[in-house]
Parts: sequence; structure tokens; C-alpha cells
Amino acid sequence: MTFPFGLMLELRIAFRYLVAKKSANAINVITFITMLGVVVGSAAFILILSGLNGFETLIGDRFGLFNPDLKIEARQGKVFDADSALLAKVSAVPGVAAVSRTLEEVALFAFEDAQSLGVLKGVDPIFASVSDIDSVVAASGDGGRFELLSPEGTHFAVVGAGLCSKLGLVYDERLRGGGKPVRVYMAKRGNAGGGGMMGGQPFKSRSLELGGTFEILQDFNNHLFADLAFVRELLSYNGDETGALEVKLAPGAKTAAVERALRQVLGDGFSVKNRFAQDETFYKITNMERWAVFAILCLAYAIVAFNMISALWMLALEKRRDVAMLVAMGATPGFIRRVFLLEGALISLIGSTVGFAAATALVWAQETFHLVSMEGNLIIQHYPMNLRAGDFVLVFCTIMIVGLLASWLPAARAARTEGLGALVNAS
Repeated sequence: MTFPFGLMLELRIAFRYLVAKKSANAINVITFITMLGVVVGSAAFILILSGLNGFETLIGDRFGLFNPDLKIEARQGKVFDADSALLAKVSAVPGVAAVSRTLEEVALFAFEDAQSLGVLKGVDPIFASVSDIDSVVAASGDGGRFELLSPEGTHFAVVGAGLCSKLGLVYDERLRGGGKPVRVYMAKRGNAGGGGMMGGQPFKSRSLELGGTFEILQDFNNHLFADLAFVRELLSYNGDETGALEVKLAPGAKTAAVERALRQVLGDGFSVKNRFAQDETFYKITNMERWAVFAILCLAYAIVAFNMISALWMLALEKRRDVAMLVAMGATPGFIRRVFLLEGALISLIGSTVGFAAATALVWAQETFHLVSMEGNLIIQHYPMNLRAGDFVLVFCTIMIVGLLASWLPAARAARTEGLGALVNAS
């Protein structure tokens, strides 16, 4: 004989066992503690992952101020000829809004008595349209524009905050064009391994007026921007030599589609990197950190699982008489087992729902009222948070799986029918 009802009855019985008052007060206390543990655990999962998301988004956005949507480089050699024909070919690809030529090289910079190594990056006038560097330039050009070459032909340098600190540079608009210049020293090609001091023959040097400063991230704050023609001359290039083509995508353009089209147009001689590929190390480390933190949280959540086992085991012992009556009515061991599995699922479901609501409210409060502030001279003043739907799905699945696994032993114990007949007869 099989029990004449389906899953809905099993769910109703499980819910009844959860909310009904137990004969032993200790069971109520343990059940409440278990439910509270699920609430706190699920909220902690979401809050910690949202904090990691916030920093990842923040740093990714800062990378985006410097790095282009797509970057084209030669597979062999440091430079390649980026003539008008190549630029026209790239610009003709659907989804490409702007293309800038850039050239980078490590250089030695000097200002008064201070010296420091850094990265000299030459860019053409299109670069300000390709990147969002304008938004982080503290002072440059007329009205804060990213300006590297004045109408009179004066070459300006826009210098990262880290390099400014090492050289003792302080921008002053009043001294623009009349202050002390920044000296740039570049090893002459063919003499990279030679000796000599800065003023010796192995080095070529030029001067730049300080035209502005910027601050993005530590990785970029040792850069100095200069006009592309200035850098080419310093490196003794006299053609269309370019280190990279930096591409700005049109609004609505899909990165993957434009990337594939550029690879087809350019052939195997060039590599096309999206923002993930340009900062692959950062994103890989971030992803590893997320999974490491998630694993640690899962281990901590195991404590809640042991509480759930205790609560359901005691509940199974208390409900032996009820289970015996259900068996007498035709309930199978599988039916009894599913009742207690659903008991654990209900605890996990209700607890995670409340925990998700609490975490969402806390994240909203943090983003709205900045409850947790960041101390020190940082680019942000409050702790960044970012909710992602994928985190909710991942955490919910984890909590439900752990809840069902924790319910299995108590459910199997409750489904044992030995001795249940004596309980029915005694009643």
C-alpha cells in the first residue's frame, strides 16, 4: 500500500513540523539558532562577495580610464609601421569609433636634483578621444584639457602622481610654460648595454614643460605622457613607427564582434587584446581571490550544517509517534524521508531569503549613506559594494545543497520503520 498523497502533503507536514511548538524547548532553541545561522551565513556570503565585486568594479573602471577598449600590437618586434593605409583599414571596421597611435618606452626622468625611472608614453592627438584620461588630469591645458602640444609648438608633459612624488613635481598653472622643465633621458638605440652618465653620448635627452598631473592606479602613476612626435624623435624614429594602435568602440558595439573583425582584417601579424587580455593578471588574481574567499565561507558555513543535523535529528526523535501513525496510514519510508529532507530545505530556503533581504538592505544603505568609510588619502571615501545576480544564484544553490546534505542523516533515521508498530499500538 502506498500513501495516497503527493509532494504537497509532504511539504505541508514538513512546514507543520517546522512552525509547530515542540514538546522539548531545547528543540525550539536549536531550530531557531539553526535558522539564524542560515540567515547570517547567507547574508555574510552576499556582503563579502559584494565587497569583492565593488573593488573589482572600481579597479576595473580605473583601468578603463587608461586602457582602451581594444589594443592592437605587432606579434613580433616592439614597433610597426602604422601608416594611413593601416589606420584606414582599422577605422573601416564596423564598431570602431576612433583609433590612436601610441608608443611606450622606459626612460629616465630628472627634475632639478631628483631622478627616477618611469614609462614615457607618446600619444597622438586622438588619444584623448580613445581614453578617459581627461577625467583624471588634475590640471592640464586651457580649462583642464589633456594637452601635450601648444599652438606655439611647446611640448608639455602630463605626469602620473607617483612620478611627480619621486621627482618633487608640483603643477602650478601660473608657471605654465615658464617653470623649470622635466628632462627626459633615453638610451640611444644600439647603446642599450653601454655605459656612461646621463650627459654622455649613450643617452639622448630632451626637455618638457610640466603641463598637468594625473592619478589613476599605482600601475599607471609612473607614466609620463608626451606628444608622439616628441617620443619618436627622442627614440630616433623618423617614420610611422608605432608601438600600438588603441581603439575606441562606438556606443552599442560588441567587443567580441569587433575583435574578431579586426583579427580577420589585420591577419596573423597582429594581436588584438580586449580589456581582459590587457589586464589578464589582475582579473585572474581577482577571480582566484573570489573562489578562495568563497571556499573559506563554505567551511565556516559547515558549522551551520552541523546545527541543522542536530535540530533535525532531535525533531526526528520527537516525531517518532507521528511518523508511526503516518506509516500505519500507508506512508512509505521514502515519503517519511522526503518530509525531513523538505524540513531542511525549508530551513535553508527561509533563512537564505531573509539573509538575502538583509544583505541587500545593508548594501543599499552603504551605497546610499556610506556607513563604512575609508580612511586615508584614497581615490574613494567609502567602501564600494556591488550586488550581482550570479552571486545570489551561487550562494542559494550552495545553501540548498548543504541543507539537503545535512538533512540526509536525520531523514534516513526518521524513515526507519523498525519498532514503529509498537508506538502505534501503545497510542
